[in-house]
Amino acid sequence: MQYSCHVNALYTSRDRPDFRPGGLYTVTAVVVNPDKNAAVRTSLTCNALPALLGLLGLAGLATLLAWPPAARAQQPVQRPCPVYGPATKVGRITDPRITEISGLAASATNPGILWLHNDSGDDARLFAVGTDGATRAVYVLPSAAAIDWEDIAIGPGPRAGVDYLYIGDIGDNGARRSHVTIYRVAEPRLSQSQPPSLNLSRFTTFRLEYPDGPRDAEVLLSDPTSGDLFIVSKDFANGESSVYRFGYPHKPASSTDGRNVLELVGHIRFRGMRASDIAATAGDVSPGGDTVIVRTYTQALVWRRASHTRLAHELMTAPCPVHTVGIGFPFDQYEAIAYAPDGASYYTVSEGNTRSIYKFDLRSDLRSAPRTNSGIPPQKD
Repeated sequence: MQYSCHVNALYTSRDRPDFRPGGLYTVTAVVVNPDKNAAVRTSLTCNALPALLGLLGLAGLATLLAWPPAARAQQPVQRPCPVYGPATKVGRITDPRITEISGLAASATNPGILWLHNDSGDDARLFAVGTDGATRAVYVLPSAAAIDWEDIAIGPGPRAGVDYLYIGDIGDNGARRSHVTIYRVAEPRLSQSQPPSLNLSRFTTFRLEYPDGPRDAEVLLSDPTSGDLFIVSKDFANGESSVYRFGYPHKPASSTDGRNVLELVGHIRFRGMRASDIAATAGDVSPGGDTVIVRTYTQALVWRRASHTRLAHELMTAPCPVHTVGIGFPFDQYEAIAYAPDGASYYTVSEGNTRSIYKFDLRSDLRSAPRTNSGIPPQKD
């Protein structure tokens, strides 16, 4: 079966040090079958055109194009792009304390509950909100700082079978912070008889440094299959986000003299015409770890993960565009996205006055595995 290339893959000498004009290279790309009106992700063998390289100069840039009329797939088509339906409005945030939503996670421990928090300027607190938008409870992390909370994730931790909340104090608009912070706390169970505000006192603090200097970030990902955490940086200039790994087991600040140096594992290039199109603002990993979603202010992209592959490796491949809402500044500001506990849908919500909760349901037969952390080795808290 043959496919015509729909997009060009752009490489630099840093990404492909083996590049030479006229050579054949395997690239991962989203290609379109116009007869079936479907997009798939596959490996293509493409020819690097020496003439085009000459036009681009000696900057090390080369465009890899499938030689017309078609490029033959090197292997059978795998991991078709998931198809999600259009937005369904399921709720609306009405709590006046929730004004700048910048993190969202859907609970499996408490069905029907979304965990969210505000952006910078608020206290160190989490809101437990129903999918209808009504606030069920507020949890405060006493003594925790809230310099610029930007994302929240649910993942495994020290105790098997327990979901943990990871709160990313990772925002840094001026790229000046010497370190950023992640807080980990066991997810509480809500009850109808509990008071409206409670303290979460037993949390663990992780202080993290970037290997290549301070930077702004708004995406925190937790891999349920490995326990690793990932931070994806935010770039308004050219859309190149760096991906950093905080490997499991996680060492708290008290055991590392306050230092954990993150590992730079790669880069993601977001495409678009405006800054709002290319700045990564939120992300999540499906409960089974088989898909990853990252959004900007205006678009959302999904990576499907093959079994037994590293999450970082998949993020370096071509993503699949999926439905979302948001047209960017100054109309709205979407900085939160999360998979539902069954992995068959995802939610997103905006800051400001446009605080409707939107849900997108999977239309194809792809389903995420349930969340599990039974394969994660125990870790002392």
